[in-house]
Amino acid sequence: MRITLIGMSGIGKSHWSEKLEETGYERICCDDLISAKLAAELGQATSTVFEMGEWMGFPYEPTYEERAAKYLSYEIEVLTEIVQKLASGQMPANVVIDVTGSVIYVGQELFARLRRYTTVVHLSTTPDIHQQMLQAYLANPRPVLWQGLFQIEPGETHTQTFERCYPRFLLFREKLYRQYSDVILDYYFHHRENLTPHEFLQAIRQA
Repeated sequence: MRITLIGMSGIGKSHWSEKLEETGYERICCDDLISAKLAAELGQATSTVFEMGEWMGFPYEPTYEERAAKYLSYEIEVLTEIVQKLASGQMPANVVIDVTGSVIYVGQELFARLRRYTTVVHLSTTPDIHQQMLQAYLANPRPVLWQGLFQIEPGETHTQTFERCYPRFLLFREKLYRQYSDVILDYYFHHRENLTPHEFLQAIRQA
């Protein structure tokens, strides 16, 4: 199968793409490809995902909007190149694409082309763990594409704004992931202890 894994950052896309790579799948990591494009623009030999996040910054910083737009343009470039290779038959029979959490913003036409050539699998979250995700985010805030969902109200600290906006951000993205996916894997399934790659793939085939 040719599989695209979508879902929130940190939900397990890289974990499962690496597990499938161990079984013989070719793994394509969009974060790595975007980082390489950013490194080339900044004149660096390499750029890690962490460095890319530091470069983009947070939505209350003056350079954020411009850099977030640049990041999204890189993401569109990377996904376009992947889809072109899929369409031309340059990909192996078994491939897993580990996309970013913001892939849902690349545009409906491009994403529709991706769905034409791969099975899009959503690694879902559930409302009962969103509080855990909020606490993890507050403990270690990282840049993301907020797409207008971060709005500071008068008198708020940045932390208070994150506390108010991040749960809405999670719900908004989960809704879009569901709309864009072919298969939805339940959070408690794809986080099940000792779940094997065979069982993971079987669940996709059955769905």
